[in-house]
Amino acid sequence: MADKTDTPAFAIVTDSSCDLSPETLARLGVTLVSGRITIKGDEYLDRRITREERDEIFAHWGSVRVTAPGRDSYAAAFEDLVEEGASEVVVAAPSTVLSGSYSSALEAAHRVRGARFKIIDTRCVSVSLAMVVARLVMDRDAGLSVEEAVSNAAKVAEESRLLMLLPPQIEPGAAHLLGNSRGLRRSLRALSFRVSGDYVFTEIDETGDVNILRRSSDFDWLAGNLARTMSVRAHEAGPLTTIEVWTARDDTLSRLEKPLVTNEFVAERAAVVRARFTTEAALGSGTVGIAFVPQSLLDPYELRELLAQ
Repeated sequence: MADKTDTPAFAIVTDSSCDLSPETLARLGVTLVSGRITIKGDEYLDRRITREERDEIFAHWGSVRVTAPGRDSYAAAFEDLVEEGASEVVVAAPSTVLSGSYSSALEAAHRVRGARFKIIDTRCVSVSLAMVVARLVMDRDAGLSVEEAVSNAAKVAEESRLLMLLPPQIEPGAAHLLGNSRGLRRSLRALSFRVSGDYVFTEIDETGDVNILRRSSDFDWLAGNLARTMSVRAHEAGPLTTIEVWTARDDTLSRLEKPLVTNEFVAERAAVVRARFTTEAALGSGTVGIAFVPQSLLDPYELRELLAQ
């Protein structure tokens, strides 16, 4: 890996929906543009929220509003990068179906002079977006060109999947996944059921939208379904690299992992990530999930080394 003191071939930008911590992104040389959480007229930047403020937010979870970074936030980040000497900037933005971050970055790129901007709609969120960011970091540090790195990142984005188990308290109107509950509400209407009291098994599909696959009060049964979904993918694409994500300190993560201990398919965990506040506010405390991509596109051991604290 290249020395971080070297001038990078290009700058990398993402927003807080990738769920990597501000400290991790800073260490990787990635610029973070923060999402916002609004409650009772008070606004919080994701990267600055304290644990005490988090408790206050979740005490009023039903009135929380999550907002993607705006044009001005991106423009300020871009101007700083240009001042620091960046001539090329790559933005790994979350799914345009779920977030307005891509549009904000695109508008900002048209306003800022002095660099060439490449804005990617990754169609990913959370730790699947983190995988795309990691691929960009690895390739930048290896000296690849913007074109080569973006091509590799696009392959990771296209082949990655994110499966999540949402907690029983989820409500269609409040589950504004990163600011947009359209896909979740549509899935609920199509399946014609209420989810109160049941866990919800969702995926972010290849279009970047939310699909509901199953719902049940039996978490372990849903975790088994999740494992079978991964098994099908592994038999198609080969061994998988995974990142797990969690939003609460309870036994849900270990229960998610239990059916993954199997000889039916090969998957290597590269990291376990605590979700950022915007993801937790959007989905509810207790959500757990796993992103995976073929190991041919993202080596689990390299990724583990990259993300290790």
